[in-house]
Amino acid sequence: MGFLFYHLFPEVYPSNQQYAAHFGEFLLRGYKPAMGTIDCKFPFRDSTRAIKDGSVGIVDGFTKVLIMLAIVGFLVELEVNRDDLNGTRLGESLKSFAAIRCTYQHYDNPSHHFLLSLRHSIW
Repeated sequence: MGFLFYHLFPEVYPSNQQYAAHFGEFLLRGYKPAMGTIDCKFPFRDSTRAIKDGSVGIVDGFTKVLIMLAIVGFLVELEVNRDDLNGTRLGESLKSFAAIRCTYQHYDNPSHHFLLSLRHSIW
């Protein structure tokens, strides 16, 4: 039954399991750049090499970015003041979000980024 259910409702990326496995760690210990980078892509770049709004893509590390944004979003929604976070474990976790380590590999053909993202796919 489980196998049939899995094929009827395939999971989407990122999976809830990835999110749940890392959310508590980010909340308590923050982002650790040494544990893994966020692999970026610029598939719609032009010759100016300027980073325009909406032009940055993520090949690997999307779950990490979602978790960081979710934690910040929860705090904004709960109206937590910055002063309330000083000297707390959560405040230290938020400070770690400022040091996101990204990698980038240049490809002459932007479609290579999409092929690289398939490498990280679960299928």
